[in-house]
Amino acid sequence: MALLDGPRKDPDASNATILLKALQKTIVFEKEITKWLQQKRGTVFKSEQLEAEVKGTDENCEPIDPLIGIASAAYENYMAPYIELESQSMDEHLVEALEDRKVDTRGERPVFISSTNMFVYIKGSITRCTALTKGKAFFLLYQAFRDSLRKYAQILDGKLPSPMTGTSGNLVGAISIPASFGGSTSKQESSPAASYRLPSGEEVTVCHVISTCEYSADTVEALEDLIRDTVDEPYKSKIDMMSDQETFHDITAKAIRVLVSGLTNRTESALKLLAATNWAIYDSVGEESTYVRSMHEEIEPVILTRKLSDLCHTVYPLSVYSQHLQ
Repeated sequence: MALLDGPRKDPDASNATILLKALQKTIVFEKEITKWLQQKRGTVFKSEQLEAEVKGTDENCEPIDPLIGIASAAYENYMAPYIELESQSMDEHLVEALEDRKVDTRGERPVFISSTNMFVYIKGSITRCTALTKGKAFFLLYQAFRDSLRKYAQILDGKLPSPMTGTSGNLVGAISIPASFGGSTSKQESSPAASYRLPSGEEVTVCHVISTCEYSADTVEALEDLIRDTVDEPYKSKIDMMSDQETFHDITAKAIRVLVSGLTNRTESALKLLAATNWAIYDSVGEESTYVRSMHEEIEPVILTRKLSDLCHTVYPLSVYSQHLQ
């Protein structure tokens, strides 16, 4: 501990690579001396796993506390360089994700490959950490995971188009989404709804955002269970990633609003034609109106885009659109 902190602190204690190597060697020493005492002295330890490995020992020998952790536990409060190294590596992945729009199609739904890469890295980070410690350092690493997940959610949000300028009163696509589809649960919401215009083909990117958010939220839930089952007992009750899941759900809801608003704005001319029609001059109803054909021409390419049908639940936002028209 004198080498880890205080006036006699070793400069290498701030070097994550050397620090981890020292910790690993300490754990190896604890295991080797334990094995030596078992084999040469017939020592029996209280750990059930170690007792099962002991053969030919005196049954009357009183078990003693395990040696593993006596020295290596001293590192727990000084693992900040290691946590910083892991955080830095995750930040590097996030920088790559800013502009990367490559899609991974191997799973149930196509998602940005940056999301699968991120969770693969987190899983590897957990494996590396728990091989050395499952205590405070692992808990601090869990907090670093949460910080990176929040940053990644912001990156996904940044892939959505910016809202059009103006107010909800004069923008055709400014709509409110029912709470069942991720909209506000308050009927008294006073803030104006945003309106979005989607360039041709950009709806594919928005659907990728939706799929990636759904995948991330599901994976975060599994990640929470894994960490809670693995971390030492004093930290189990502190593991809670519900807010991280909600962050991804919020972006999913926003992306759906973007899709609906964008599709509505594409039918702007048809809606204006509908509003401007003087129905008093019609004495009969035909099979099809001009504005309906115009809407059909705008909506059909989106519905028939093969990529869209493979990306996400296309009927999901379109059902909201239908409700809005009604």
